[in-house]
Amino acid sequence: MGYNDAKQGRYLTAFMSTIRGLQLLPDDPAIQYNAGALTAWYETLSVKPTLSGSFKALLAQQSQQWLEKAKFAEGHRKGKSEFSGWAERIERLKADIAPAETAAKAAALESSEATDTYRQYGLAIARLKDDVKVLARLLNNEDRDLRRNTDYYRRRRTRTIIALRERIRDKQGKISALKNNRERVRKEMVEKAGLLKDAEQALAKAGTALWTEKKTLPLLAWLPPAVDGVITPEAKSPPILAADTQPATGPAPEVQLEMAKLLLQNNRKHKAMAILEVIVKKYPDTKAAKQAAELLKVLKRTGLEQI
Repeated sequence: MGYNDAKQGRYLTAFMSTIRGLQLLPDDPAIQYNAGALTAWYETLSVKPTLSGSFKALLAQQSQQWLEKAKFAEGHRKGKSEFSGWAERIERLKADIAPAETAAKAAALESSEATDTYRQYGLAIARLKDDVKVLARLLNNEDRDLRRNTDYYRRRRTRTIIALRERIRDKQGKISALKNNRERVRKEMVEKAGLLKDAEQALAKAGTALWTEKKTLPLLAWLPPAVDGVITPEAKSPPILAADTQPATGPAPEVQLEMAKLLLQNNRKHKAMAILEVIVKKYPDTKAAKQAAELLKVLKRTGLEQI
């Protein structure tokens, strides 16, 4: 199971399964090699996945002893080389994201400020135009009344008209100045929007590079364990051994029982039953044989594929 998970890049589940396999079959060179490489993978992670306390204690207690095994040390050395380089690339790409995020935030702030300034100019121009409309109506009223009044009121209204026209010209001058400023801000707004787009694209590019690198885990040359019952991608049609064809020598019955249980969990009922039958036949007086017999009864009676 650990071998198949490793081939698919599911390194955390592969790591835990392979270490368990190493406990059961400590002398299998392929399991040693795979366990060494996966231990190197775990050691290179900057953020460690959650493991049980007992599993972490096992690693702390046994890692040094495992490194004394030639195949474990070889896998650990090769894994360290591959995974360390991968972890360093991840860290470099993470470092690229921080300044890209800062630049994007700064560009977004500047673009927002320019847009807000442009909007404020528009509101100010609209208010001045409203003022001009009011003054123009007052001016029209004064012009109309001027034609109907006496000389005394004519002089007063003339002064009022002159003042109104002066105020209108003043506000129109302000409108013209605001329009010029707004046009300048509009150009800045367009420029800053372009800078924001560039910054966002740079950030997206950095994020994509990191995501791609994270997905591209180093796929090492994992070694298929030489253990009966392990189904590997290389085995096109794994044989199902009958009980009477099982060699007398092999893993201890307790180890075979564990493998049968793993096969059941992996929906390999027929292969598991073959192993259980071997245990019952070859090791009839053992505790493992009694447990195997009980499992066989349950499987034959209920047809369950998982326990």
